[in-house]
Amino acid sequence: MKRLGVRFNRVNHVNFVIKEINNLTDDIYESLMDEEYSNTQRKISDLILKLKEVSNSITYECEQKDM
Repeated sequence: MKRLGVRFNRVNHVNFVIKEINNLTDDIYESLMDEEYSNTQRKISDLILKLKEVSNSITYECEQKDM
């Protein structure tokens, strides 16, 4: 039963992170359309940071599976 809980938490986490990424890309689109370039730059930086977090997490998971 614990295995299902872990899977459920993982799915929730993935959905949460993807929603954050989608929101950031929506914000980038809107700020570009509105020519709010300083806001665009901030959102791009936020997106890069979020993607780096995901990448680091995946790298960590891969390293744990190789052990």
